[in-house]
Amino acid sequence: MTKYQVQVATPEHGEYVAAHIRMEDAEECIASFMHPAEAIEYSLKNSHMAWTWLVDGVPAAIGGIMIFSVLSADACPWLLTTPLVDDHKIAFARMTRRFHDAVKSGLELNISACIDSRYLRAIEWAKWLGLKIDDPQPIGKDGANFQMVH
Repeated sequence: MTKYQVQVATPEHGEYVAAHIRMEDAEECIASFMHPAEAIEYSLKNSHMAWTWLVDGVPAAIGGIMIFSVLSADACPWLLTTPLVDDHKIAFARMTRRFHDAVKSGLELNISACIDSRYLRAIEWAKWLGLKIDDPQPIGKDGANFQMVH
């Protein structure tokens, strides 16, 4: 039986995900002006909380929430995945739904993030979570379109 776990994210988890990142996630990082390893390192260092979702002990996804200021309730969730997520879609969806609901009910934050408009699976996932998705804006590298979700 497959074992799913959520653990506090570590730099080693980040290194694993960066080395095995899903293509769409890597493209989104690059369009955000960062290499995947840089994006994960930056996000881990600047997160209020960060976690890793493991499948049989192997990191499948890493994510967290960055809070921009102690004086502000503005926060940015982030999530990067490996192809292992594709093999465990239902379990991943359930886990992210629980995480989203817990954050939404447990913290009074104004949560928003940008998703690369080309990353259709991420846009559909955000819709499934019930997030509002704005129209594309050319704010990425080389004018790549991103959509604000909140």
